[in-house]
Amino acid sequence: MAKSKKKKQEDFQKVKLKVGKRLPKGQNVTNTSFKTHAIQVVQQIKSDGAQPSTHRKLNIADLLPKCQHYSISVRHDGVTGLRELMTLHPHMITSQLAVIIEKALPLIMDKDSNVRQACLKLFKLVFTSTPTQQIEPFFPVLSAHLCCAMTHIYDDIQHDSLEVFDLLLDTYPLLIANNSGQLLQNFIEQISRQQNVTKGQKSNLSLAVKPDSKYSVQRWRSGILSRIYKLLMVLLTWRFTDTSTSGLGDKGHEYTAVSCIPLQFPSSVADSWERPGFKLKSITATSVTSSKGDNFTDFATSLIPLLVQCWVECRSSQGQHKVKDNLVSPGSVTVMLHVMQVLHLLWQCLDSAADTTNTAVKGICGSHEKEFVHHFMTYFPYSIQDNAGHRNATAAAHRKSKKEASQVTAEALNLSVCEVMTFLVETTNDKTLSTSIGDYLCACLAMEQLGPDLSKTLAAILQRFLTVCHDTDLVESMVEHALGRYNKAHPLSTEKRLYLELFTSLFLDSKTQLPNVGVLMDQFFQTLPDLLPHVYCESPQMAALIVRVMRQAACQRCRPLLDNLETNFLSILDVTDGLFSQTEEALQHGLLDTLYWVPHFTTQLLTRLVSLCHHGNVSSTVSLHLLDILHTRFQRDIDGEKHTENDVTMTTSYLSFLLSVLAVTPTCYIPDRNRLSLEQEKQDGCHMTSAPEIDWNVSSERWKKHTVLVDRVLHHLHQVPDVSSLGDVLLSFWCPLLTVPNKVCITTIFGCVKCLKVFKAALNQSNQSLTDAVVKICISLAMEMVTTVTSEDNLSQIHKDLWECVTQCLVAVPYIINKYFIAIHNLLQTCSEETAVTAMRSVTHILQDQSTAALPLSVERHLEAIQDKVKKCFPNVVNTQCWKDLMYCSSLVANQRSVAMSCDE
Repeated sequence: MAKSKKKKQEDFQKVKLKVGKRLPKGQNVTNTSFKTHAIQVVQQIKSDGAQPSTHRKLNIADLLPKCQHYSISVRHDGVTGLRELMTLHPHMITSQLAVIIEKALPLIMDKDSNVRQACLKLFKLVFTSTPTQQIEPFFPVLSAHLCCAMTHIYDDIQHDSLEVFDLLLDTYPLLIANNSGQLLQNFIEQISRQQNVTKGQKSNLSLAVKPDSKYSVQRWRSGILSRIYKLLMVLLTWRFTDTSTSGLGDKGHEYTAVSCIPLQFPSSVADSWERPGFKLKSITATSVTSSKGDNFTDFATSLIPLLVQCWVECRSSQGQHKVKDNLVSPGSVTVMLHVMQVLHLLWQCLDSAADTTNTAVKGICGSHEKEFVHHFMTYFPYSIQDNAGHRNATAAAHRKSKKEASQVTAEALNLSVCEVMTFLVETTNDKTLSTSIGDYLCACLAMEQLGPDLSKTLAAILQRFLTVCHDTDLVESMVEHALGRYNKAHPLSTEKRLYLELFTSLFLDSKTQLPNVGVLMDQFFQTLPDLLPHVYCESPQMAALIVRVMRQAACQRCRPLLDNLETNFLSILDVTDGLFSQTEEALQHGLLDTLYWVPHFTTQLLTRLVSLCHHGNVSSTVSLHLLDILHTRFQRDIDGEKHTENDVTMTTSYLSFLLSVLAVTPTCYIPDRNRLSLEQEKQDGCHMTSAPEIDWNVSSERWKKHTVLVDRVLHHLHQVPDVSSLGDVLLSFWCPLLTVPNKVCITTIFGCVKCLKVFKAALNQSNQSLTDAVVKICISLAMEMVTTVTSEDNLSQIHKDLWECVTQCLVAVPYIINKYFIAIHNLLQTCSEETAVTAMRSVTHILQDQSTAALPLSVERHLEAIQDKVKKCFPNVVNTQCWKDLMYCSSLVANQRSVAMSCDE
């Protein structure tokens, strides 16, 4: 059906356009628009694993830009990421140190607290892993950022800058000391403000108060003063006293000096460094803002009025409550203590930095003397007020006060006041000041318990106060109280050591003169020998200190100590229970040095020293040191003695001691070896039936030590004056030992024969018994050694030393060598063929020594007689090798004799 005319017109209807309306879209237009959504990738997967990265795959290049991002969270992530990266890869700290300091160091002044704390943790890791030599070129940048943080407009940043300062002070104290001038000034600016100077005022600085600050005034000032105290301690340690290592404050934190190894470079390189722009700064160079000398004096002059103002403010109102008389509020005691500690260090620094006349200290003390006495000593000593009864105090404030009161005691505050005011005692004429300080120190000495820190402070105050106080009665009373506390202290306690050092400094220092304390000084030195046995096992350091004090006092001829040592040395040197053999070698040397000054040596003491020389726990070095000390003492007594009779007595005692050292038998043996038995010698008709049996059982260590001692004894014997006239001492000592039929150790025989050449004048025909004993010993040694196979190393060394000893003894005295060959000739008349062979071998061995060229003429006659006797009694021996060796050696002796006679003609 066809459309109607009306509908046909609707299909082609004209669109009417109106003003302000959009044109309709065509029906045949395709809409090609589309919408998209952005996908944010938080972490990209990286295929490059060569660079070190964190657990989130971020390397150093990704983390450094984050440190300068505008977002707080991104900066925080950057700093924590750097810390993680440095922890996982410590080697990157050295290689990336410059960029880390450049990018991350400004964040110590970031406006966000979390970022600042994260930055502090990062640099704590970096600084503790970086030596001073590497951080020193960057330290000016560190110092500049630290100064900016300390003087920042925001209190939070200033507060956190103190933690950065603590970190730098703990890790690089020397660099802080060399750049301390600006830091000290910044500390002053943190607690003070400029004011208009009026007539009569000494300074234009006054304490600053910030009512809108969230930190309390006292806590803020306490923190600043504690940092000034630490910095002054570093200055005193590294700059003014020039020490390599020292403790810092009560914490006992020690620093070690930086050791710089000089490097050798080409001259061209060294010359280029001297040009402007290339000159290297020395680590020990003083910065422009040095605090030494006049600059430090100006700093002290500016700081002292502020310290006094802090003290006065603490003594004034505390809220609505007034502190009266000598009571101090718990909230103020910490600031007051820090004020005193800073003042004390200022005196010490000025005293060390000024000239020998201490003009700086005297000038500042003189200008503030009245002010100090008025503010510090008016209500001295102080007590801490109990805040429990204050109703208006909040619970938090009460807990804070209680915590501060538990940390700082009234004794600590009062002793700090004494430390400061002691510097004024020497310059002031006010006896009241000395009396107040002295009475309180006596009261402290009478207290039952004092902590180690307070005991250390008290000892330091006493050491200075006793040297500057002019009241002799007060000094005597204080020394008596201190000696009583020293006697009551435990031998191993720190307090015992402190007072031991105190009395040593007071009594032995030549610059210190304490009148009316002679009796107390004697009482102190008498306790030292009795104290030593109680500490040598548990505390070697304390024992070393006691020995050092004893040695110093003995050198100054302290009679009470020497009298006590004269009786106590017997127990000290006991080889069984004495402490000498159980202590270290250094301590043994110190005790022997003290022994040098003992007035009299008894026979019992000399016997104890002889046993000590050969004790197993005493090394050969210590034994030689003992011999040297006694020899030096003997020479001193001989040179200083006037009476000849006393000279002879001392010489006789000394010779007896030396000979006793040679005759001591060691107690450490090795298993027996094969040798001729005494029974076989008797059956053979050997000459040794009247001689002592030789005990060869001695260890190689003991033999080595004994030979060293014998050589040193012989060296000292040669230096004894007119030793040849004292042959009676040798006869009375050696004859009973060498003639008894008991066992005698080979070490004793060795020492006996070895020293005979020193007493060769005593070996003559008048001393028949001694020469006979010596000849028998030499024959026994020679025959024993030729029959023994020396497969062991120690026996080989022993035989070598003995052959040398026997040969020297026979050659030294012609009368002895003649008797030796006569005794061999007599032996061949009654012995067996085996013994005769042994005797021939021993004679051959002695003739083979080169020193036999000096044999007397009678030796040839004795050798001919021995040869005839062998041919007659033992014809079977003539064809053996031992007979051929004997004939060959005899011919050599005859040829040497003929050559010598022809040369003389």
